[in-house]
Amino acid sequence: MATTLSSTFNFEELEGASNYSAWATSAMYMLIDKDLWEVTEGSEGCSSAHSDGGGASARLAEDEKAGLEWSKKNNRARAAIVLSVKDGPKGYIQAESTTKGI
Repeated sequence: MATTLSSTFNFEELEGASNYSAWATSAMYMLIDKDLWEVTEGSEGCSSAHSDGGGASARLAEDEKAGLEWSKKNNRARAAIVLSVKDGPKGYIQAESTTKGI
């Protein structure tokens, strides 16, 4: 049975090793389309680092904002992934706090 993740995506849920390759490809393109792939692959970090010392409070506010945005994107990506997995394998991944950990 296929799971509809949005009006654009409809692909088979992950059952296990038997359909992992097809599921992973479909999930990757779904996350790319939703602008969540960078969070999933780890190329978009939780917050940005600043090397110079000037404007520390403004930089802290920027880092907090970036961290909040990353957290929201991470949660959206986690939800999309977990909702595309059947109950059996879901138990192995739902406790992960980051999509990269999944």
